[in-house]
Amino acid sequence: MDNQYRCEKCNLTLDSFKYVLLLSMELSDFSGSHWVTVFEEKATKLLGKTAAELGDLLESNRLDEYNDVFSAVRFREYTFRIRAKSEFYNDTERIKWSVFELNNVDYDKYVEELTKAVTKLEQL
Repeated sequence: MDNQYRCEKCNLTLDSFKYVLLLSMELSDFSGSHWVTVFEEKATKLLGKTAAELGDLLESNRLDEYNDVFSAVRFREYTFRIRAKSEFYNDTERIKWSVFELNNVDYDKYVEELTKAVTKLEQL
């Protein structure tokens, strides 16, 4: 069974595998923070690298480049749309948060929204 990979879910033994991205990360803003899960497509968009590209960096022992991919997104500003799902495990409710949309901050739109909010407050 050298150089073979076993999928317990499918009950298969395969000669190759496919890297997939599943990120767990903490998002913070003025209101607090949450740990969220980011799945393949959105994780690729966030990191700018595919799972296969990250796997290649690891396999070729280019750990500095690999770590740089993750460092590049730390403390950056994005807009996220988050889905919250309530689950029960051992009679305990847990809320799982996952990212279903992410974008770079559109500062022009942000300024426009802030201006509208200030104008509305001035009319009170």
